Amino acid sequence: MSLSHAALATVFDDIENLSLTPSSGDIQRLVQDWKVSATKAIINVRGRICFPETEECLSGIRSRAHAGMPQCKGLELWLCRRIYTDACILSALVQDAAGKSLEAIGTLDYALIIAGAAGESRFEIIHGLIHAFQAPLREASPVVATNDGPEEPVEPLPTTLASSTFPIPRISEPSFLSFQSTQSKAPFIVPGYAQGWPALNEHPWRRASHLRAASGPGRVVPVEVGENYLSDKWNQVIMSWDAFLSSLDFEDQETCRVQVEEIQYLAQHNLFTQMPALEDDIEIPVYAYACLTSDGRVHQPPSNERQLVINSWLGPKGTISPPHTVSAFVDANVYKILIALRTHFTTFMCKLSAKKPSG
Repeated sequence: MSLSHAALATVFDDIENLSLTPSSGDIQRLVQDWKVSATKAIINVRGRICFPETEECLSGIRSRAHAGMPQCKGLELWLCRRIYTDACILSALVQDAAGKSLEAIGTLDYALIIAGAAGESRFEIIHGLIHAFQAPLREASPVVATNDGPEEPVEPLPTTLASSTFPIPRISEPSFLSFQSTQSKAPFIVPGYAQGWPALNEHPWRRASHLRAASGPGRVVPVEVGENYLSDKWNQVIMSWDAFLSSLDFEDQETCRVQVEEIQYLAQHNLFTQMPALEDDIEIPVYAYACLTSDGRVHQPPSNERQLVINSWLGPKGTISPPHTVSAFVDANVYKILIALRTHFTTFMCKLSAKKPSG
């Protein structure tokens, strides 16, 4: 059975078994309309019949499910996420059958970004389809990741900040127990901690070619537009990953960087879940597993396999993050900042320097 037929079978079986009854009238109608639209779409895809109205109908279902998410919780929220995910899968199959593979890949990304690939085995189905749709595109227009030439010098991290009353201490790599009991109580920098990461060596994040090759064609990502979220012009959009990378100052595209009016940056996004190949470029510090809760509250960790929040920041120099608070569980996290050339790459883990110590 092909991957596409397996995806259709999974979605169809779940439609047949979707007997949960939501309390909201709008969600009830959404579920009913989804069953009808999905069944027609599955029949069309199996017959390789590409009616434009099929794609339009699925797009309408996706819009309604997305609109319902902010107003729902519990079962109804799960239904909206699940319907949105499966509508994206069917839409992508319809688009691919119509010869629109690039558009189909982007549609599958929406299921990851908006709905978190809700539903059993949906994550595997979506990534399998993305890989299948990308395969002929990669063969036709291969992207070669290069790592030639000397690495340009990295600007040293400041030891003081304009908004900081005290300098940030630089320390040797602490033990896990020392971090948990002492160092975790205040900011610090460990020079050279991440210098062995693939992201700084054989899989250089300072080069756009690597990020394009690892992710493949057709991807889209959530991007924040504007200097910071307090700006009147600040906005959030989902845009082409390739177009976003083209706007940044990587060392392999200094002469062909696309100029944009407003700063664009990817912030607080689980890029490694969306593009798993990139996760091989980082190493998770053991400090991320420290238990730092001391206020008597019980914090529930994320339900993923590692029980960690691993988010990414990618943007130009000068991007500002105003003072803000984070959730109770994330209060206990640690951050890592890697500065590659003038492009900043940050994973949601440990505030440790990627620069080697001087002297």
